This record gives sequence, structure tokens and C-alpha cells, in this order.
Amino acid sequence: MANRAIPMLRRFETESRSMPGTKRELVATRDGRVLSCSCPAWTFRGQCRHATRLVLFLDEFNE
Repeated sequence: MANRAIPMLRRFETESRSMPGTKRELVATRDGRVLSCSCPAWTFRGQCRHATRLVLFLDEFNE
């Protein structure tokens, strides 16, 4: 069995714009790839505004 590196994961939290007071949790790898979001859009499409904004933030932060 090959020894595979396990990517380090980071958790982020953001507030929903459409449902004020509701928090959304995102999980991303250290290199900025979003793996999940707790919002309904992610569940249905595998993509959401929260994930898009997080990727943009991480890209800007890592420059």
C-alpha cells in the first residue's frame, strides 16, 4: 500500500446574504480547493457563491 499524503483541510465560516443570521461552513484544502459548503446551492450544484468568494479571497491572500 502506497503512503499517500493526506491534504490538510481548513474550515471557514461565512454569513448567508439571503438568510441573515445563518452561517455557512466551508471546507477547503490548504491549496485553496473548496471541498464542501453547507448551503443548499452546493448540495444541488456542487458550486455556490460562498465557494467562489472563498477561492477569490484565498487567491488574493496567497499572492
